[in-house]
Amino acid sequence: MRLNVSRVGSDAEGIAYYDNKPVYIYYSYLGELVEVDLRTNSRGALEGDLRKVIKPSKHRIEAQCPYYGVCGGCNLMHMTYAAQLNFKQNTVKETLERIGSLKNIKVGQTCSKRPLWFLWAFKSWKLGGEERKMGFGEDE
Repeated sequence: MRLNVSRVGSDAEGIAYYDNKPVYIYYSYLGELVEVDLRTNSRGALEGDLRKVIKPSKHRIEAQCPYYGVCGGCNLMHMTYAAQLNFKQNTVKETLERIGSLKNIKVGQTCSKRPLWFLWAFKSWKLGGEERKMGFGEDE
């Protein structure tokens, strides 16, 4: 099924509409035409599993991490860094307006962080003689 992404959700998922119902599509972005497999998640919401980006956004880039989309640690790496910062700024503003009932508020620019990629790390420690790991990883 082909859908046009018309919004971006608070978790950076693209949002398109099918029969006037939102369809949440991870790894898509505003303005893209995408091909998805439509399904209903456990909460009853429609999700589109991204199969192909037919018309990419001008803000789409190739993810710099070979584990992107697998480990679950990032969901913005398919966007330019400027688009990521804009997304974060808009998310703060929309959240303050929606939850805080604040109107016409100004939110400053999002601070940039260097390096841009590979900020997540794994940590290991010993607990009761067994090694435990914490971090992001593929679901088992």
